[in-house]
Amino acid sequence: MTRTRTTRRALALVAALVFVAGACGDDDEESAPEPTTGDTAAPAGDTAAPADDTAAPAGDGEPVTIDWWHIQNTEPSTTNWQTVADQFMADHPNVTINVTVMENEAFKAAIQTNMQAGDVPDLFQSWGGGGLIQQVDAGLVKDITADVADVADELTGTGSFEVDGVAYGLPWKVGMVGFWYNKDLFAEAGLDAPAD
Repeated sequence: MTRTRTTRRALALVAALVFVAGACGDDDEESAPEPTTGDTAAPAGDTAAPADDTAAPAGDGEPVTIDWWHIQNTEPSTTNWQTVADQFMADHPNVTINVTVMENEAFKAAIQTNMQAGDVPDLFQSWGGGGLIQQVDAGLVKDITADVADVADELTGTGSFEVDGVAYGLPWKVGMVGFWYNKDLFAEAGLDAPAD
């Protein structure tokens, strides 16, 4: 994938998620984020914080502050993501994106603490799966299905960030995990081969 296409996709992702976060995020600039959970996404995943009826939607209107946490702490990723945020803010002068970058394990600990306290970043890295189900059940993430409908079909792995067909995040990178097995030992144990 070319760098321009990657940047366009990243901007589309941030634009969709910032719209969602602007419509439902917390504008409290006094609560600084402390330095969550599955493969990587920006739920989104990452996803947005619970609804707040006092927040203004992103655009050319009222000021909106977005807290974005991620784990891309090496170059060129750190600079690339900051560039995406800077470009979005340049295109949307009323939006301020505060980017918090952490190491993977520190991030998981911090997001867990913040989730338990109900202090959820507007955008954050996530791995989907079981952790997302718990976040949905606790009301900590927002249904963004309609907001990302125009880009979701272009991405691979969107199902990892859905619960019961509802989207709570978008993937920006997908990794495959595989394993080897011994056919003879499976047969001896009376086990069928894994499905293709």
